[in-house]
Amino acid sequence: DDIILILVDSDGATTSQIINVEVKAIEEKQIREGLDVCNEGVVGDIDVKIREPDDNEEFSIKEEIEIKLELENNGNDDMDIIVKAILYNLDEDEEVETEKVKKIELEDNDDKTIKLTLKVPSDIVDDDYILFVKAFEDANENKNCAEDEIDIDIERKDHNIVINKISISPIN
Repeated sequence: DDIILILVDSDGATTSQIINVEVKAIEEKQIREGLDVCNEGVVGDIDVKIREPDDNEEFSIKEEIEIKLELENNGNDDMDIIVKAILYNLDEDEEVETEKVKKIELEDNDDKTIKLTLKVPSDIVDDDYILFVKAFEDANENKNCAEDEIDIDIERKDHNIVINKISISPIN
């Protein structure tokens, strides 16, 4: 849309200019207090992308989530990268399970595929979940940090119960 900008100086002289303004919708990210996100937001020369599982893929309790990530170092320096994969409950605003990999060596302008596994806990409730990954340079998170996330559907079947302990005593 076009708007007219009118400027008035301290002597009362005016000038006007037609300006074209384009308004774009920006996706609003939910603020997640309990999630370990990049301290300074996504910054630097690292990229991380979740390749597996698929967005909205369904898992059951006690099932292992096989995670395949692609890491990229787009910079000119070798880096030691730390990766965290987090199963996160959006409704409760809390981390449910976390897997951390220490010091993946990533050379300048190189990429690597890594695999991680998270197990869906047996005491999980029927809420909304995401799989969140964070990759950052060891001891330099404020300079190089990246994130990615996908929705995960966790199904807890009504008849699926877990018995942790049984005790049987004879009756006399």
